Amino acid sequence: MSQYVGYTLLLYSAAVVTTRLFAFEYISLADICATVVSVVAVATLAFQDTNEALSVPISGLNLLAMYLVWKHHVRGTEPRKEDMRGMVCIITGCNSGIGVETARNLAKMGAQVIMACRNMKSGEAVRLDILNSTGNSNVQLLELDLGDFDSVRSFVAHVEGFYSKVDVLINNAGVMTPSRGESKQGIEMMMQTNFLAPFLLTLLLVPMLHKSKCARIVMVSSTMHRFTCLQHGGFDFDDMFSKSDFGMFKSYGQSKLAIELFKFEFNRRLREAGSHIVINSLNPGSIKTSISKDWHWILANGHELIQPLLKTPVSGAYTTTYVATNKSLRSTSGKWFENSKIVQQTTKASDPQDAKRLFDLAEKLVNFEIVFNQNHIK
Repeated sequence: MSQYVGYTLLLYSAAVVTTRLFAFEYISLADICATVVSVVAVATLAFQDTNEALSVPISGLNLLAMYLVWKHHVRGTEPRKEDMRGMVCIITGCNSGIGVETARNLAKMGAQVIMACRNMKSGEAVRLDILNSTGNSNVQLLELDLGDFDSVRSFVAHVEGFYSKVDVLINNAGVMTPSRGESKQGIEMMMQTNFLAPFLLTLLLVPMLHKSKCARIVMVSSTMHRFTCLQHGGFDFDDMFSKSDFGMFKSYGQSKLAIELFKFEFNRRLREAGSHIVINSLNPGSIKTSISKDWHWILANGHELIQPLLKTPVSGAYTTTYVATNKSLRSTSGKWFENSKIVQQTTKASDPQDAKRLFDLAEKLVNFEIVFNQNHIK
Protein backbone atom coordinates (compact mmCIF):
# COMPACT_ATOMS: atom_id res chain seq x y z
CA MET A 1 0.00 0.00 0.00
CA SER A 2 2.80 2.41 0.93
CA GLN A 3 4.29 1.89 -2.53
CA TYR A 4 1.12 3.08 -4.26
CA VAL A 5 0.82 6.07 -1.95
CA GLY A 6 4.46 6.84 -2.72
CA TYR A 7 3.80 6.62 -6.45
CA THR A 8 0.88 9.04 -6.13
CA LEU A 9 2.90 11.55 -4.12
CA LEU A 10 5.81 11.33 -6.52
CA LEU A 11 3.59 11.80 -9.57
CA TYR A 12 1.97 14.87 -8.01
CA SER A 13 5.33 16.45 -7.10
CA ALA A 14 6.77 15.70 -10.52
CA ALA A 15 3.66 17.06 -12.25
CA VAL A 16 3.81 20.32 -10.28
CA VAL A 17 7.50 20.84 -11.07
CA THR A 18 7.03 19.84 -14.73
CA THR A 19 4.12 22.27 -15.11
CA ARG A 20 6.33 25.07 -13.78
CA LEU A 21 9.15 24.11 -16.13
CA PHE A 22 6.82 24.32 -19.12
CA ALA A 23 5.67 27.73 -17.85
CA PHE A 24 9.33 28.85 -17.64
CA GLU A 25 8.99 29.48 -13.92
CA TYR A 26 11.98 29.55 -11.59
CA ILE A 27 12.74 26.14 -10.10
CA SER A 28 14.85 26.44 -6.98
CA LEU A 29 17.47 24.02 -5.72
CA ALA A 30 15.08 23.14 -2.90
CA ASP A 31 12.44 22.08 -5.46
CA ILE A 32 14.95 19.86 -7.24
CA CYS A 33 16.17 18.33 -3.97
CA ALA A 34 12.59 17.65 -2.82
CA THR A 35 11.77 15.89 -6.10
CA VAL A 36 14.99 13.82 -5.93
CA VAL A 37 14.19 12.82 -2.33
CA SER A 38 10.73 11.73 -3.47
CA VAL A 39 12.19 9.66 -6.32
CA VAL A 40 14.71 7.98 -3.99
CA ALA A 41 12.00 7.26 -1.41
CA VAL A 42 9.69 5.65 -3.96
CA ALA A 43 12.55 3.68 -5.51
CA THR A 44 13.56 2.40 -2.09
CA LEU A 45 10.03 1.23 -1.37
CA ALA A 46 9.59 -0.33 -4.80
CA PHE A 47 12.87 -2.10 -5.42
CA GLN A 48 14.27 -2.89 -2.00
CA ASP A 49 13.10 -5.46 0.46
CA THR A 50 12.21 -2.77 2.97
CA ASN A 51 10.73 -3.92 6.25
CA GLU A 52 7.66 -2.25 7.72
CA ALA A 53 9.71 -0.38 10.31
CA LEU A 54 11.59 1.47 7.58
CA SER A 55 8.71 1.94 5.14
CA VAL A 56 6.92 4.34 7.49
CA PRO A 57 9.74 6.92 7.82
CA ILE A 58 10.55 6.59 4.11
CA SER A 59 6.91 7.27 3.22
CA GLY A 60 6.95 10.18 5.65
CA LEU A 61 10.01 11.61 3.92
CA ASN A 62 8.24 11.31 0.57
CA LEU A 63 5.19 13.07 1.99
CA LEU A 64 7.39 15.87 3.35
CA ALA A 65 9.06 16.32 -0.04
CA MET A 66 5.68 16.58 -1.77
CA TYR A 67 4.44 19.05 0.86
CA LEU A 68 7.45 21.33 0.30
CA VAL A 69 6.83 21.40 -3.47
CA TRP A 70 3.10 22.00 -2.93
CA LYS A 71 3.74 24.73 -0.35
CA HIS A 72 6.14 26.59 -2.60
CA HIS A 73 4.35 26.36 -5.95
CA VAL A 74 0.66 25.79 -5.16
CA ARG A 75 -0.17 27.27 -1.78
CA GLY A 76 2.46 30.01 -1.69
CA THR A 77 3.37 32.21 1.28
CA GLU A 78 0.68 34.54 2.56
CA PRO A 79 2.03 38.10 2.83
CA ARG A 80 2.20 39.88 6.15
CA LYS A 81 -0.67 42.26 6.84
CA GLU A 82 0.71 45.79 6.60
CA ASP A 83 -0.91 49.05 7.68
CA MET A 84 -2.07 50.70 4.44
CA ARG A 85 -4.44 53.23 5.98
CA GLY A 86 -4.35 56.58 4.20
CA MET A 87 -2.79 55.08 1.08
CA VAL A 88 -4.47 55.32 -2.33
CA CYS A 89 -4.01 52.17 -4.41
CA ILE A 90 -5.06 51.69 -8.04
CA ILE A 91 -5.50 48.16 -9.38
CA THR A 92 -6.39 47.42 -12.99
CA GLY A 93 -8.35 44.34 -13.97
CA CYS A 94 -10.38 43.73 -10.80
CA ASN A 95 -13.32 41.95 -12.43
CA SER A 96 -11.97 38.46 -11.76
CA GLY A 97 -9.01 36.33 -10.76
CA ILE A 98 -6.05 37.64 -8.82
CA GLY A 99 -7.09 41.26 -9.37
CA VAL A 100 -10.11 40.67 -7.14
CA GLU A 101 -8.07 39.07 -4.39
CA THR A 102 -5.35 41.72 -4.59
CA ALA A 103 -7.98 44.44 -4.16
CA ARG A 104 -9.47 42.49 -1.26
CA ASN A 105 -6.07 42.15 0.43
CA LEU A 106 -5.40 45.87 0.17
CA ALA A 107 -8.88 46.68 1.47
CA LYS A 108 -8.27 44.41 4.46
CA MET A 109 -5.12 46.42 5.19
CA GLY A 110 -7.15 49.64 5.27
CA ALA A 111 -6.08 51.10 1.92
CA GLN A 112 -8.25 53.35 -0.20
CA VAL A 113 -8.71 51.10 -3.23
CA ILE A 114 -9.54 52.27 -6.74
CA MET A 115 -10.74 49.38 -8.89
CA ALA A 116 -10.02 50.18 -12.54
CA CYS A 117 -12.28 47.92 -14.63
CA ARG A 118 -13.63 47.72 -18.15
CA ASN A 119 -16.79 45.80 -17.26
CA MET A 120 -18.57 48.03 -14.77
CA LYS A 121 -21.38 45.56 -14.05
CA SER A 122 -19.14 42.71 -12.90
CA GLY A 123 -16.80 45.24 -11.30
CA GLU A 124 -19.59 46.60 -9.12
CA ALA A 125 -20.52 43.10 -7.98
CA VAL A 126 -16.90 42.54 -6.95
CA ARG A 127 -16.74 45.91 -5.21
CA LEU A 128 -19.82 45.12 -3.11
CA ASP A 129 -18.37 41.71 -2.23
CA ILE A 130 -15.13 43.34 -1.08
CA LEU A 131 -17.06 45.89 0.98
CA ASN A 132 -18.98 43.10 2.71
CA SER A 133 -15.97 40.87 3.32
CA THR A 134 -13.57 43.55 4.58
CA GLY A 135 -15.78 46.25 6.10
CA ASN A 136 -13.69 48.86 4.26
CA SER A 137 -15.99 51.41 2.64
CA ASN A 138 -13.14 53.17 0.81
CA VAL A 139 -13.33 50.99 -2.30
CA GLN A 140 -14.25 52.82 -5.50
CA LEU A 141 -14.93 51.55 -9.00
CA LEU A 142 -13.82 53.56 -12.04
CA GLU A 143 -14.12 52.64 -15.69
CA LEU A 144 -10.92 51.87 -17.58
CA ASP A 145 -10.70 50.19 -20.98
CA LEU A 146 -7.06 49.42 -21.76
CA GLY A 147 -8.06 48.73 -25.35
CA ASP A 148 -8.55 52.47 -25.84
CA PHE A 149 -5.95 55.14 -25.08
CA ASP A 150 -8.72 57.75 -24.75
CA SER A 151 -10.21 55.72 -21.89
CA VAL A 152 -6.81 55.69 -20.16
CA ARG A 153 -6.60 59.50 -20.38
CA SER A 154 -10.17 59.91 -19.11
CA PHE A 155 -9.45 57.61 -16.18
CA VAL A 156 -6.35 59.58 -15.17
CA ALA A 157 -8.25 62.87 -15.47
CA HIS A 158 -10.88 61.47 -13.09
CA VAL A 159 -8.23 60.35 -10.59
CA GLU A 160 -6.54 63.76 -10.74
CA GLY A 161 -9.87 65.46 -10.11
CA PHE A 162 -10.79 63.49 -7.00
CA TYR A 163 -7.51 62.42 -5.37
CA SER A 164 -4.49 64.34 -4.15
CA LYS A 165 -1.98 61.52 -4.67
CA VAL A 166 -1.49 57.88 -5.68
CA ASP A 167 0.65 55.64 -3.46
CA VAL A 168 0.47 52.33 -5.30
CA LEU A 169 -0.27 51.56 -8.95
CA ILE A 170 -0.74 47.87 -9.76
CA ASN A 171 -0.88 47.16 -13.48
CA ASN A 172 -2.61 43.80 -13.15
CA ALA A 173 -4.96 43.60 -16.14
CA GLY A 174 -3.97 41.51 -19.13
CA VAL A 175 -5.37 39.42 -21.97
CA MET A 176 -4.29 36.31 -23.85
CA THR A 177 -6.22 35.85 -27.08
CA PRO A 178 -6.09 32.87 -29.48
CA SER A 179 -6.59 35.03 -32.59
CA ARG A 180 -5.21 38.39 -33.61
CA GLY A 181 -7.37 41.41 -32.84
CA GLU A 182 -6.84 45.14 -32.88
CA SER A 183 -7.68 47.97 -30.49
CA LYS A 184 -9.51 51.19 -31.32
CA GLN A 185 -6.13 52.65 -32.21
CA GLY A 186 -5.43 49.79 -34.65
CA ILE A 187 -2.78 48.16 -32.46
CA GLU A 188 -2.56 44.41 -31.83
CA MET A 189 -4.77 43.83 -28.77
CA MET A 190 -2.36 41.97 -26.50
CA MET A 191 0.44 44.47 -27.09
CA GLN A 192 -1.86 47.38 -26.32
CA THR A 193 -3.72 45.89 -23.34
CA ASN A 194 -0.73 44.23 -21.72
CA PHE A 195 1.93 46.85 -22.41
CA LEU A 196 1.18 50.11 -24.22
CA ALA A 197 -1.94 51.08 -22.25
CA PRO A 198 -0.29 50.32 -18.86
CA PHE A 199 2.78 52.21 -20.14
CA LEU A 200 0.63 55.28 -20.86
CA LEU A 201 -1.30 54.92 -17.60
CA THR A 202 1.92 54.75 -15.60
CA LEU A 203 3.49 57.79 -17.26
CA LEU A 204 0.33 59.88 -16.88
CA LEU A 205 0.13 59.02 -13.17
CA VAL A 206 3.77 59.85 -12.37
CA PRO A 207 2.91 63.37 -11.06
CA MET A 208 0.32 61.82 -8.72
CA LEU A 209 2.77 59.12 -7.63
CA HIS A 210 5.41 61.76 -7.01
CA LYS A 211 3.15 63.32 -4.38
CA SER A 212 3.32 60.12 -2.30
CA LYS A 213 6.13 59.65 0.19
CA CYS A 214 6.62 55.99 -0.76
CA ALA A 215 5.17 55.42 -4.22
CA ARG A 216 5.25 52.00 -5.85
CA ILE A 217 4.52 50.77 -9.35
CA VAL A 218 3.85 47.04 -9.62
CA MET A 219 3.82 45.37 -13.03
CA VAL A 220 2.10 41.98 -13.06
CA SER A 221 3.96 40.16 -15.82
CA SER A 222 4.53 36.52 -16.76
CA THR A 223 7.36 34.04 -17.18
CA MET A 224 6.11 33.64 -20.76
CA HIS A 225 8.42 36.51 -21.68
CA ARG A 226 11.20 33.91 -21.36
CA PHE A 227 9.52 31.90 -24.12
CA THR A 228 9.95 34.88 -26.45
CA CYS A 229 13.57 35.31 -25.37
CA LEU A 230 14.33 31.66 -26.10
CA GLN A 231 12.38 31.39 -29.34
CA HIS A 232 13.21 34.75 -30.90
CA GLY A 233 16.35 35.84 -29.06
CA GLY A 234 14.70 38.92 -27.58
CA PHE A 235 12.08 41.52 -28.45
CA ASP A 236 10.96 41.39 -32.08
CA PHE A 237 10.95 45.05 -33.17
CA ASP A 238 10.41 44.08 -36.82
CA ASP A 239 7.06 42.43 -36.01
CA MET A 240 6.10 44.15 -32.77
CA PHE A 241 2.38 43.91 -33.56
CA SER A 242 2.43 40.31 -34.87
CA LYS A 243 1.21 41.24 -38.33
CA SER A 244 3.29 38.64 -40.16
CA ASP A 245 3.70 36.01 -37.43
CA PHE A 246 0.89 35.83 -34.86
CA GLY A 247 0.87 33.09 -32.29
CA MET A 248 -0.98 33.20 -28.99
CA PHE A 249 2.00 32.26 -26.82
CA LYS A 250 4.53 34.12 -28.97
CA SER A 251 2.54 37.37 -29.06
CA TYR A 252 1.58 37.14 -25.40
CA GLY A 253 5.20 36.55 -24.45
CA GLN A 254 6.23 39.49 -26.61
CA SER A 255 3.86 41.81 -24.72
CA LYS A 256 5.19 40.56 -21.38
CA LEU A 257 8.79 40.99 -22.50
CA ALA A 258 7.86 44.57 -23.35
CA ILE A 259 6.77 45.03 -19.73
CA GLU A 260 10.15 43.80 -18.51
CA LEU A 261 12.09 46.10 -20.82
CA PHE A 262 9.89 49.03 -19.80
CA LYS A 263 10.47 48.32 -16.12
CA PHE A 264 14.22 48.18 -16.68
CA GLU A 265 14.42 51.46 -18.59
CA PHE A 266 11.88 53.32 -16.45
CA ASN A 267 13.71 52.30 -13.30
CA ARG A 268 16.96 53.62 -14.81
CA ARG A 269 15.36 56.96 -15.66
CA LEU A 270 13.70 57.28 -12.27
CA ARG A 271 17.00 56.65 -10.49
CA GLU A 272 18.84 59.16 -12.69
CA ALA A 273 16.16 61.77 -11.97
CA GLY A 274 16.53 61.21 -8.22
CA SER A 275 12.93 60.04 -7.88
CA HIS A 276 11.75 58.06 -4.86
CA ILE A 277 9.22 56.13 -6.99
CA VAL A 278 10.02 52.43 -7.25
CA ILE A 279 8.95 49.99 -9.94
CA ASN A 280 9.07 46.19 -9.84
CA SER A 281 7.56 43.34 -11.82
CA LEU A 282 6.46 39.85 -10.90
CA ASN A 283 5.16 36.51 -12.01
CA PRO A 284 2.01 35.62 -10.02
CA GLY A 285 2.46 31.93 -10.84
CA SER A 286 0.38 29.33 -12.64
CA ILE A 287 -3.16 30.08 -11.52
CA LYS A 288 -6.67 28.70 -11.83
CA THR A 289 -8.34 31.44 -13.86
CA SER A 290 -10.74 31.79 -16.78
CA ILE A 291 -7.91 32.83 -19.12
CA SER A 292 -8.37 29.69 -21.24
CA LYS A 293 -12.08 30.18 -21.95
CA ASP A 294 -11.45 31.41 -25.52
CA TRP A 295 -8.61 29.02 -26.35
CA HIS A 296 -8.75 26.11 -28.79
CA TRP A 297 -10.67 23.26 -27.16
CA ILE A 298 -7.57 21.05 -26.89
CA LEU A 299 -5.62 23.73 -25.01
CA ALA A 300 -8.65 24.70 -22.94
CA ASN A 301 -9.29 21.12 -21.84
CA GLY A 302 -5.60 20.61 -21.14
CA HIS A 303 -5.69 23.67 -18.90
CA GLU A 304 -8.67 22.21 -17.06
CA LEU A 305 -6.86 18.90 -16.48
CA ILE A 306 -3.97 20.56 -14.65
CA GLN A 307 -6.19 22.65 -12.34
CA PRO A 308 -5.17 20.63 -9.21
CA LEU A 309 -1.56 21.63 -9.89
CA LEU A 310 -2.28 25.37 -10.01
CA LYS A 311 -2.59 28.15 -7.48
CA THR A 312 -5.99 29.53 -6.57
CA PRO A 313 -6.68 33.24 -7.22
CA VAL A 314 -6.23 33.77 -3.46
CA SER A 315 -2.69 32.33 -3.37
CA GLY A 316 -2.04 33.76 -6.83
CA ALA A 317 -2.44 37.27 -5.39
CA TYR A 318 0.17 36.72 -2.66
CA THR A 319 3.22 37.90 -4.62
CA THR A 320 1.43 40.97 -5.99
CA THR A 321 0.27 41.92 -2.50
CA TYR A 322 3.75 41.34 -1.09
CA VAL A 323 5.50 43.53 -3.67
CA ALA A 324 2.85 46.26 -3.32
CA THR A 325 2.79 46.46 0.47
CA ASN A 326 5.81 44.96 2.23
CA LYS A 327 7.67 47.66 4.16
CA SER A 328 11.08 46.13 3.51
CA LEU A 329 10.66 46.82 -0.23
CA ARG A 330 10.15 50.59 0.01
CA SER A 331 13.47 51.30 -1.70
CA THR A 332 13.66 48.12 -3.81
CA SER A 333 13.31 48.89 -7.50
CA GLY A 334 13.90 47.32 -10.88
CA LYS A 335 13.56 43.76 -9.55
CA TRP A 336 11.76 40.62 -10.73
CA PHE A 337 9.78 38.57 -8.19
CA GLU A 338 8.53 34.98 -8.20
CA ASN A 339 6.80 33.41 -5.19
CA SER A 340 7.50 36.60 -3.19
CA LYS A 341 11.25 36.34 -3.74
CA ILE A 342 13.66 38.28 -5.93
CA VAL A 343 14.83 36.11 -8.82
CA GLN A 344 17.58 36.86 -11.33
CA GLN A 345 16.11 38.15 -14.59
CA THR A 346 17.10 36.87 -18.03
CA THR A 347 19.67 38.92 -19.94
CA LYS A 348 17.36 39.75 -22.86
CA ALA A 349 14.71 41.11 -20.47
CA SER A 350 17.19 43.66 -19.17
CA ASP A 351 19.01 44.59 -22.35
CA PRO A 352 19.81 48.35 -22.05
CA GLN A 353 19.70 49.07 -25.78
CA ASP A 354 16.43 47.21 -26.39
CA ALA A 355 14.89 48.79 -23.28
CA LYS A 356 15.71 52.35 -24.36
CA ARG A 357 14.65 51.70 -27.95
CA LEU A 358 11.29 50.28 -26.85
CA PHE A 359 10.66 53.08 -24.33
CA ASP A 360 11.28 55.76 -26.96
CA LEU A 361 9.10 53.92 -29.47
CA ALA A 362 6.29 53.44 -26.95
CA GLU A 363 6.24 57.17 -26.19
CA LYS A 364 5.60 57.86 -29.88
CA LEU A 365 2.93 55.18 -30.13
CA VAL A 366 0.93 56.52 -27.16
CA ASN A 367 1.63 60.13 -28.14
CA PHE A 368 3.01 61.09 -24.75
CA GLU A 369 6.55 61.90 -23.71
CA ILE A 370 7.63 62.09 -20.10
CA VAL A 371 10.31 64.64 -19.26
CA PHE A 372 13.02 63.63 -16.81
CA ASN A 373 15.10 66.38 -15.26
CA GLN A 374 17.15 66.20 -12.09
CA ASN A 375 14.73 66.22 -9.13
CA HIS A 376 11.82 67.05 -11.42
CA ILE A 377 9.51 64.84 -13.45
CA LYS A 378 6.54 66.04 -15.47
